[in-house]
Amino acid sequence: MNNHDMGNTKIITFTNLKGGTGKSMVCFNVAGFLAEMGNKVLVVDFDLQANMTHRCNVKNNNSIYTIKEILEDKTTDPSEVIVKGPINELPTLDIIPSNFYFTFTEMRIISYPNREKLFQNHIKSHKDIYDQYDYILIDTNPSFNVISINALVVSDAVFMVNDIDIEALGGSKIMMQRWLELATELELENNIKGFIINKYDKRNSLSDQFFEACKQTPFIQDILFETVIPVNVSLVKGVAYKLPINIFSKRTSGNKAFKELTKEIIERVNPEDE
Repeated sequence: MNNHDMGNTKIITFTNLKGGTGKSMVCFNVAGFLAEMGNKVLVVDFDLQANMTHRCNVKNNNSIYTIKEILEDKTTDPSEVIVKGPINELPTLDIIPSNFYFTFTEMRIISYPNREKLFQNHIKSHKDIYDQYDYILIDTNPSFNVISINALVVSDAVFMVNDIDIEALGGSKIMMQRWLELATELELENNIKGFIINKYDKRNSLSDQFFEACKQTPFIQDILFETVIPVNVSLVKGVAYKLPINIFSKRTSGNKAFKELTKEIIERVNPEDE
């Protein structure tokens, strides 16, 4: 059962209340591996900072249609918004971009009826376009507002992305609690399916302590991914060159980690295939 009636298409949101945890970087590299595997992938940039848009080499200006138009105007045709691949040398990777003007969208849609389900309704209205994708990955802004809630509502799986920071862990706990309360009100199933640890440094005891704390934390311990994303120079350089790690550098610990994480993600969102 999903929240979008699109058959086999899987919609995944990467999120956290705290900024700087690496949500965009994780989304970017997972998208790269999924596309390299031959999947048709759509990335949706729900962040007004438009990091994903920038990394996908899309011009971040007011001359392009973005997620803003989709949420504000239900008559928006997604074919006018989706930027088609090849993106970052990956022919099966597309993106719905964002830009700074997305800043004002929340104020505009706050009075809309069913404002939490604007993106869900948009996808359902254009099923013929969206069901061509195997995976739709959403990168969110670090907040719990009507914009991010639209991403959470439509998702098959929500993955919390955390760096080695107790504040990020606290942000995840708060967000999970608030989302589960709202999901109950909206009569939605719990779709929080994963907890990803990013910026893991095996040379620093704090990383091990953080990992062990996550293993002991109720609910988080049940959804914790086995694969951790290490601190890795090539991951940083890949972002600078606007290339996912699977394109930028094959022989690095970052590449190996994201390859394994992507496999875990596929298994987690397709349990019927096991």
